[in-house]
Amino acid sequence: MKVLQILALLFLSSCIYESFDSRLKVVNQTDGDFSLNYNISDTVPEYPSINKTAYYLRDTVGRKDTMSVQEESWKSWPVVIDKSKTKKLNLFIYSLDSIKKYKEIDTLISRKIYKRLEYSKDQLEKSNWIVVVKG
Repeated sequence: MKVLQILALLFLSSCIYESFDSRLKVVNQTDGDFSLNYNISDTVPEYPSINKTAYYLRDTVGRKDTMSVQEESWKSWPVVIDKSKTKKLNLFIYSLDSIKKYKEIDTLISRKIYKRLEYSKDQLEKSNWIVVVKG
């Protein structure tokens, strides 16, 4: 009986840890594909980037497409925003063409070849957690 209780406890704890908040949707209304990242601690991307360039090529938003952005931790998006330095979510948009051209994400960051979008929790709630990226 104890084995079943332990297994049940492990199963339930893994379900809690594996949960994520995917309410944030990003709509691409630009003429090209892009990758995005977010930073809650500052209004500029982390430099040097902790992620390699391949990370930015992996999850892209195609032109005229929509992507669900997941916060893959025990936190929800509102909690992430509340804990941020500016109390806003900073999204950084990187053109896929620029990533391929410069090969290194740090080059784009150091040359400021990105678009920054900033949203408060209230703005995101009013837009039903949908962010539209325009040309």
